[in-house]
Amino acid sequence: MKLVSDLVRKSHRIAKALLCLFLFLPLFAFGQSERFDIDIPEQDLKSALLKVSEVTGYSFSYSESVVPVSNRVKLSVKQATLKEILEKLLPSGIDFLLKEKEVILYKQRPLFDPNKRFTISGYVTEEGSNEALMGVHIYVKSIDGGTVSNAYGYYSLTLASDSQEIHFSYVGYQSRSLKLALVKDTLLSVELNESLNLNEVVISEHREEHITESAQSGRIELNPQDVKSIPALMGEKDVVKVVQQLPGVQSGSEGQSGFFVRGGNSGQNLIILDDAPVYYAFHALGFLSIFNGDAIRSIELNKGSFPARYGGRVASVLDINMKEGHRENFHGELGLGIMTSRVLLEGPIVKKKSSFIFSARRSYIDLLIRPFMSSNQSLDLQFHDLTGKINFDISEKDKLYLSIYSGRDKFGTGFTGENFNEKAGMLSGNTTATLRWNHVVNPKLFVNTAFIFSNFNTNFYDEMQVDDVGYKSDLNSGIRDISLKSDFDLFLNSRNRIRFGSQQIYHYFRPRVLNFESELSEYNRSILETFHSWEGALYVEDEWSKNKWKLNGGLRISYFVTGDNAYLYPEPRLSALYRPRESINLKLGYARMNQYIHQLSNTGLAIFSDLWVPSSDIIRPEYSDQVSFAVEKFWNSKGLSLQTEWYYKHSGRIVGYKEGANFIDALNPTQVQKTRWEENVQSGQGKSYGMEVMLKKSGQKYSGWVSYTWSKSLQQFSSINQGNWIFSPYDRRHNLSFVQVYKASKKFHISATWTYQTGRAVTLPKAEYFAMLHDPSGNYLQSPSSYGNFLPEFSTVNSFRMKDFHRLDISFQFIKKYKRIERLLELNIYNVYANKNPMFYAIESDFTSSDRTVRSFSLFPLPIPMFSYSLKF
Repeated sequence: MKLVSDLVRKSHRIAKALLCLFLFLPLFAFGQSERFDIDIPEQDLKSALLKVSEVTGYSFSYSESVVPVSNRVKLSVKQATLKEILEKLLPSGIDFLLKEKEVILYKQRPLFDPNKRFTISGYVTEEGSNEALMGVHIYVKSIDGGTVSNAYGYYSLTLASDSQEIHFSYVGYQSRSLKLALVKDTLLSVELNESLNLNEVVISEHREEHITESAQSGRIELNPQDVKSIPALMGEKDVVKVVQQLPGVQSGSEGQSGFFVRGGNSGQNLIILDDAPVYYAFHALGFLSIFNGDAIRSIELNKGSFPARYGGRVASVLDINMKEGHRENFHGELGLGIMTSRVLLEGPIVKKKSSFIFSARRSYIDLLIRPFMSSNQSLDLQFHDLTGKINFDISEKDKLYLSIYSGRDKFGTGFTGENFNEKAGMLSGNTTATLRWNHVVNPKLFVNTAFIFSNFNTNFYDEMQVDDVGYKSDLNSGIRDISLKSDFDLFLNSRNRIRFGSQQIYHYFRPRVLNFESELSEYNRSILETFHSWEGALYVEDEWSKNKWKLNGGLRISYFVTGDNAYLYPEPRLSALYRPRESINLKLGYARMNQYIHQLSNTGLAIFSDLWVPSSDIIRPEYSDQVSFAVEKFWNSKGLSLQTEWYYKHSGRIVGYKEGANFIDALNPTQVQKTRWEENVQSGQGKSYGMEVMLKKSGQKYSGWVSYTWSKSLQQFSSINQGNWIFSPYDRRHNLSFVQVYKASKKFHISATWTYQTGRAVTLPKAEYFAMLHDPSGNYLQSPSSYGNFLPEFSTVNSFRMKDFHRLDISFQFIKKYKRIERLLELNIYNVYANKNPMFYAIESDFTSSDRTVRSFSLFPLPIPMFSYSLKF
């Protein structure tokens, strides 16, 4: 009964409230709907309010300390409601409340406080896959500025409390604009859609790409799609082959994947895969890089005004990041080529929280050659690599990544006869692993901490057995790194971004571990050369922008400790950008770089191992000082950009060989001392300067670039050429590249590259003579030289120019889609018009006369067709 009575009483009260509402609603509505004619000549606000009161019958209540009654106002309206009259009459910041026949005026509490600033932060990812997007332009019109997302897709902007419109844009993706009322710190993660038109390259018409671009000169970002579109040797998409088409980058011999930047050698390039250094980035004796183009997310080449966060090399930094894996669905790709096959799988572990990606590749050149070999001969030429990555979202502020790479090459020959057995070859391999932890300390501060492992090892073996006499020789060389680094990214405000961090590296060098065993005990050798070193750095860099200026200044303090030697050097960096017009950039940069470890290459053919050795009291750290000036012009509506850059670089304490030095005989036990690296190298200096031009086109059907480089590179060593300057080994005066992609339809693409380079400088013998060598007892000796007893007399170092190099490659892609499966048939033609580009030169002598002939040898004198077929699902 009590429950029923309570319900009755509550129902009665509700009914009374509804009755009152219906009774007084007409009165309230009257004040809102009644219309008035009013004419107020210019006068103070207090007098104007009295006039309104007379006309409408409403009285006004307010405090003169709150309402600016002395403001001059005027108003003339017809058939206006009281609300409309007051909205036009009252100044901003003053609001009103109607209560019966009274109008109460009060100071409006603002939604936005211009004195307060709040931070918008979050991640920019690809819609569907949740793959982080690096380098997304985030532009805010109200400040005519913005920022870019970092390597993990994170961004942060601190803005005044206001209604803000934020524009997100990224090449190849549909732009997105968002409006929000900024009244507190806001987490805003955004997904961008790939262009619906597969042939379309999205070109931004907004200024944000110029507002948020880098001040650094000599910095080029490559789209992984460019790698997939360009013709490739062996049918494999090669990152380094594309890098070779860029201005300022020279290639090595025919077919090689090595690259040389602004006069530097290959060991002066820092190649990074997911934060891990890669010491030898090539397969198949240097003809193909180790990077699987299907698994790459981003590619960035720095060759000019390096930011302070990079160090350890003096020529360039090639920074490559792997994909993270699709977080929504499982996908895969299978590829079959004439020489190699590959597979890629990716998908979620826990949807939207973690994912994986795995790729594998193997060559089967050995399987193709085997049927053509005789029963007593063998040739083993193969390589494989494995790449894997997993990631986890631990919380909104924490992410974990683990990425691993493992690759191995094998090249061996063998011969078996009656009472005779011989085999020789080389094994080499890379292994890298990176464990990374991303943590958002607060909306403005992002930190990445990485534990990194990298190992490179090469093994040469040579065995021979004749009856009961034989020998066995084994040479190992390698380097192993274990390092820890932390990088902090502070988005201070929309004009100021500060990066700082540190890195510690433990190096374990094995330049030579030699074992030689034979029945002749006097030749038996066992040599162990190892070194332990510590390398580290602290850095800070500040990127500041205002109006037409953007500056990036930084300082890196690096050190190196090995044995009793310790080095500590500052490395200042400065980049400046000035924009005289919206479509023109002027850039100026300076960078000091130090390099504490040195690469010693046996030959230019990469057949013999590269030795990595530390700085010492004999060979001190290398350094370089580089200045550059660049002019950039953009035609956004046409998708065109033109970049021209001039540079000058001086290098000090560079490492070179003494005349006559080589490591080819390292397996010869009689030459142990002569092949010690300390006894064969010396320090010198170098200088290089030049001009680089790049015209780039991005469009729906046509895309590509044309690059041209004019450069000169010189070196000087006290014991070579009487201390005079000589051309560096990879000095080329002219370098021209055309890279063109035409997407005729969704089903057919054609691309072509044409490269022209003037010949590089080499050293050739000008004479040779037969040497009769004897020991102290008068017995005849076989010369240990690779030339036997015919000893060469060389001309001036690097005084001979190889023939100019030029080559045309073409690729045809046939694409067919059926539901979720995409099939790609590709035909690549390497060296289309069969130009015989020289790989090396040799001197041929006729001993019956004094005639000597310089003969060039070409690796690919004929066109090479390559087919590949792939399935994506």
